[in-house]
Formats: sequence, structure tokens, C-alpha cells
Amino acid sequence: MSIFKRKIFAFFKNPLNLPLILLCKDVRVGGLGFVFILENKIIKIRDKKRVKKVENEFNDFELWNLENIEYEKEKFQKLNNKKAVIIDDKLFLEKIDGDSLVNYLEKEEFLVFLEKAIIKLKKIDYHGDFHLDNILVGQNGEIYFIDFEYSYHSRLKGYEKEIDILLLLYELKKQFPKFFKVSVIKLKGLIFRHFEKNNLLKAKELIKNYLKDEIDEIFE
Repeated sequence: MSIFKRKIFAFFKNPLNLPLILLCKDVRVGGLGFVFILENKIIKIRDKKRVKKVENEFNDFELWNLENIEYEKEKFQKLNNKKAVIIDDKLFLEKIDGDSLVNYLEKEEFLVFLEKAIIKLKKIDYHGDFHLDNILVGQNGEIYFIDFEYSYHSRLKGYEKEIDILLLLYELKKQFPKFFKVSVIKLKGLIFRHFEKNNLLKAKELIKNYLKDEIDEIFE
């Protein structure tokens, strides 16, 4: 979808955002609402209807909790050493000069950057929505994490990082099945270099209703 079409779509979703739609370089609609991309900053605005729908979806799996924008602000600042501020229920984030990890999927550096992301993940508590679009690669190969709208359900305590990894693999297979199929051996080697297999299996059991049998080949 072109930028123009995304702006039109955003307008029909909420005409009250017209000033930002006109001002921004690009806009994304999804997740919990609207993401406006400006020259040096990102502005995130949550949509109440979308938030309510996501909350209802979460009840089906007892997997995530929906966090407030103060939580997202604090985590963004802490993990990226970047500025963030909340004004009138809008979250203003310092723009990160980098590309989504998904853009490296067909490049040799992909597994190198993925491993760097995993190493960074192990140094924090957990992400909560750990997938390729939420991992950014900076100009010098540094890794940044974005989108901290979710935390994990209390029943998953102690296995949050393992669940981050399993959900990344799940999304990778679902969105890029051909890549996953040809890369599964390398992915297994990478994952088991950094995580105990038994802990990953315990985490897999905790979210089996969500994963089903989708990534069983990782454990074969």
C-alpha cells in the first residue's frame, strides 16, 4: 500500500487525526492504533475500539497483558537510551535511525543480527512482542527494540524470554514459511546456543494452546 493510500485509510479510521496525517511522512494503522512517522520523531496514538478488541482477544489465551503508554515509554527509554514523552495521551518517541530486521531476511547478515538481538534480549527482563518488525538494526549494526505495549500473563513468570523466542519462531514460520523451512537447522543451532532446550520445552507447554504444533521441528 502506498503512503497516500495509508494516509487515506488512517483518515477514514479517525478523521480527528487529520492534522497529523497531513504533517507526517508516513502513517501505520494497526496494533493498538496509529503510528505517525515524522522527520525526527514517532507519534503513537491508541484507538479505544482497537484496545478493547485486543483486550478481549487476550482473554482467550492467558498469554499477554495490555500495558499503558507509561510502561511503553519507560521501556523504550531504558532499552534504547532514547527520549520519550507523553503529551495529551500521545506517546512521542525519538526516531531511531535503523531498518527493521525483516528487511535483512534474505541477506547473509540476518542470522548475525538475529543473534545480536537474542544476546540483547537475554540482558533484559523480556520484550513481550518479540518479532522481526520490532527489532531494528542501526547504521552501525547496533540493535534496538520497539513496541512495548504488552507484558506476559503472571502464569508465565520465569519463562518470559523463552516465550519471546518461541513467538518469534512462530511468527517467522507463519509469515515466511519458505525461509523457515530452509533455515530451520541454522535457527535451531542459534537458539540452542543461547537457551536451554528443557526451558524452551517448558515454555512451549505453557503456551501450547497458542502455538499448537506449529514449530515442533525446532525440537526434533
